[in-house]
Amino acid sequence: MAIPVFLQRLTAKEEKGADTPSWDGCSAGEAIDRQRAMVAAIGRKTVSLFHEAVGIFFSGNEKEARALLRRPETFTRPLIGTAKEIAGLFKLDLTSAELLQAGQLQWVTACIRRVGASARDILSLAVEMDGEGFSEEGERQLREYAETAGQLLMKSLNLFESRSFDQLGSFQQQEEAAEEQETALKDGYFLRLSDECHEPGVAFLSMMENCTRCCTLAGEIACSITGREKL
Repeated sequence: MAIPVFLQRLTAKEEKGADTPSWDGCSAGEAIDRQRAMVAAIGRKTVSLFHEAVGIFFSGNEKEARALLRRPETFTRPLIGTAKEIAGLFKLDLTSAELLQAGQLQWVTACIRRVGASARDILSLAVEMDGEGFSEEGERQLREYAETAGQLLMKSLNLFESRSFDQLGSFQQQEEAAEEQETALKDGYFLRLSDECHEPGVAFLSMMENCTRCCTLAGEIACSITGREKL
């Protein structure tokens, strides 16, 4: 099956083999701003990959999952060139504030890489499921939680790119709502177990853990602009 177009675009920059940073010739501040926009753009495409993996997982399309897993570079390669460019920023004459922002770029890049790893893990789960499905209620809750994770990631990238400190409060509220959603998801899972309505294998919990990881990463991306680990 053909790889989605957006996945092809993810690696387009590296395939060109360009060694010159996109910010070459800019001031240090302009270089950081350009690099931040590039990281956010790649982050959004990685979130699209996460959504794609979730869709494949719930569709039970094992063949499509295997096709993407045969291209492991899909989940790691997009950020290789970007990481090198960010490292190049430290060779510029940076102020203390700019040094902090360059470090934030490195941290967010690492977070995005981990989102890609979660997408890969979800596709692996789709293969392991081998056509099995969840209970109707379990699947509904799990789909909603995965959607929440994707929304949090997108909002966090917007906050990171625009450095919207005034939006951190509303983000934190959404983050807390996601935590409540996770608790309800766990409670529902164990309640169904007690009623002998077993979800197949450990796939349910593994999928939930991947979504929880992405919610955590979203929080780290949003919080990066403050220089702290948590809001």
